[in-house]
Amino acid sequence: MYGAAQDARSKLYKERIEAMTLDNQSLQRRLNQVNSELERIQRENEDLVRQYELADGDVQLYNKLINNKDDTDAQNNLLKQDLHSI
Repeated sequence: MYGAAQDARSKLYKERIEAMTLDNQSLQRRLNQVNSELERIQRENEDLVRQYELADGDVQLYNKLINNKDDTDAQNNLLKQDLHSI
């Protein structure tokens, strides 16, 4: 009786170990998938940040050009007024 109970317990432990091993393998595959997805998202994020920085640089350049044009127009208007007052 003692031997049969021990064999049953041993079999149960082996089955549990096999089940845990399969679970571990499945979890490892899922972890690899999640890591791959994380890397893809990080690359996309880096691309978006670069696009944003390029667009922001363009916006700053356009703002400088607009401000410069406004300053030039203001100076031209002052010169025109000076010419009309002569």
